[in-house]
Amino acid sequence: MFYKQLKEFPQDFLWSASTSAYQVEGAYNEDGKGLSIQDLHHPTNGITDFKVASDHYHRFKEDVALMAKLGLKAYRFSISWSRVLPEGKGEINEKGIEFYDQLINELTKCHIEPVVTIYHFDLPLALYNRGGWNNRETIDSFVEYSKILFERFGDRVKYWLTINEQNVMINHPNAMNPGKVPTKKELYQQCHNMFVASAKATILCHEIVENGKIGPAPNITAIYPENVIHQMLLLQITGKVFVAGFI
Repeated sequence: MFYKQLKEFPQDFLWSASTSAYQVEGAYNEDGKGLSIQDLHHPTNGITDFKVASDHYHRFKEDVALMAKLGLKAYRFSISWSRVLPEGKGEINEKGIEFYDQLINELTKCHIEPVVTIYHFDLPLALYNRGGWNNRETIDSFVEYSKILFERFGDRVKYWLTINEQNVMINHPNAMNPGKVPTKKELYQQCHNMFVASAKATILCHEIVENGKIGPAPNITAIYPENVIHQMLLLQITGKVFVAGFI
């Protein structure tokens, strides 16, 4: 596909950057945060873990100031489920809620639109020990958790993502299931339960967050063959049909 003239970006286009909680926050065991499955990973020598990471938990004001200097119009970040609900459900950790409240306020002050991912690879360890996404009770826990976020932050956050790269969690399960690679049947059950949880959270968002926009964050890639011959070969190999440039 060739463009003779590129369209200009609209004035309200959201130039953004993205992070996930466990990869930047650090403070993995501070202020009442519970453990997540990501805290079980032990990297090889010479590779850092997530215990300190970028220390965003303590440096978020400095980080947001750098985002403003960079000219970001939006910042997509995830909320650590186990920082808000150390057991994955039940009692709220107010210290954890307070951190995200301050982060959102700082972004708003700098005219940066907050875009919140509800769940990004860091299932609370307490839920994992009860079966994780194989257990249908995790659906209810996710809805409970989502409701807390919508009620606390929905006045300032209008853009929401339910589950980050669900397909990656199924295609590369060893990263999300420490100590065990699930069977194919278990993976299908996990995927189904995540679909149901995401759908329920989406309905809830529209009920609670005025003018809220919400959806999943799949990992997909647009593929443009170099020429027609490559396209035909790819069709023969995959048996798939191209639609608007996507497989």
